[in-house]
Amino acid sequence: GSEMCIRDRYKNEVDLSQALFAQVVSAVEFFFPRFKGKLAWSHAVLVGMSIAHTPKHTIPCGRHHAWFLGAHFSTRGYARLGLGIACQQNIGLRPSELLNLFPDHLLFSDESGDSSPVHLIFRLGARRGTKAKREQYAIIQAANEPVLIRLLRRLRNDTPLGCPLFPHSLEQYRKLIRRVESELKLSVGWGPHSPRAGFATDGIAAGVPFTELQERGRWLSPTSLRTNIDVVTAVAVNSQVATAHLKEAVLATNRCFEQFFPRGCFDWNKDASKSCLL
Repeated sequence: GSEMCIRDRYKNEVDLSQALFAQVVSAVEFFFPRFKGKLAWSHAVLVGMSIAHTPKHTIPCGRHHAWFLGAHFSTRGYARLGLGIACQQNIGLRPSELLNLFPDHLLFSDESGDSSPVHLIFRLGARRGTKAKREQYAIIQAANEPVLIRLLRRLRNDTPLGCPLFPHSLEQYRKLIRRVESELKLSVGWGPHSPRAGFATDGIAAGVPFTELQERGRWLSPTSLRTNIDVVTAVAVNSQVATAHLKEAVLATNRCFEQFFPRGCFDWNKDASKSCLL
């Protein structure tokens, strides 16, 4: 009875969300095996919280909108993140995967003597929590995305070894998205995870098989992929952009995306110095 009272006070006073409370319970059971199977009350609370919990889904940011935001990032002096959001959406990167990329993580096939069609391989690190723990990867084919390939090659060449390609924090990335969205007089609610959700939603809308999409985006389970697919909301976002009279601007920006990244825009000292201004 006293233990239940202590746990109840802790949960309520700290005001834990369902996800955080589940993490606490899992951590206790992991680090203190003797408690495993003895936290019946905590698990009962989690069941109740899951019933009452309304999940907050990520607003998808499709290809056209990601490139549109990216162009605006660049015109505001954040060319690296401008290219980053387009790249993230194209291959479904998690925000953490994007922000942890370094020059040696980008492998261009033509630089290694490979005679196959030019492509770019992203080294994303080993997947934790699996038996294989093999290094994950994502690929962009030059034939499909020549603009991204050219810009990413320039970005890598302009970045000193040992320095991140995108020298910003997750919070800085979030603030820049909000700032540009506000300046465009939009209220969509995009965030750092939106390009990844847009990758999933665009894939389903284009008819990519579900299992193939899961493999491409490196989702651990079908459930986690489904939470990122929201075709209905994507249509609503398109309507809001059209209502704001931005549809033609989005299309025009996508046609001349490379022009928003002139020579010198990826200069390391210039862009890295802005990382503290957001």
